[in-house]
Amino acid sequence: MNGIPLINVTNMDNLIDLLQKERVVKGEFKYGPLDLHSDSRDFIQKALDEILDCLNYLEWATEKGQIASDLYLKIDRSLRDATAMLLRGRKEG
Repeated sequence: MNGIPLINVTNMDNLIDLLQKERVVKGEFKYGPLDLHSDSRDFIQKALDEILDCLNYLEWATEKGQIASDLYLKIDRSLRDATAMLLRGRKEG
């Protein structure tokens, strides 16, 4: 996972926070710093698109035997629940 040794991480939230920050840094390097006031992207739509991509990737990984089907089903359920929450809680405009 991007050079971060998993054996030294005792709290998965800490690992996820580190990976999230790493993605932000890579994005800033590639696109420049985020300016929410001038950025016209619909971040909820982008999140929904990413969740749907994730569902597809994990299904394909399961078919290739890269992830156990019982774990896939748990993750699939969680991502579907998150998608439903976003769709129901989305503010238009």
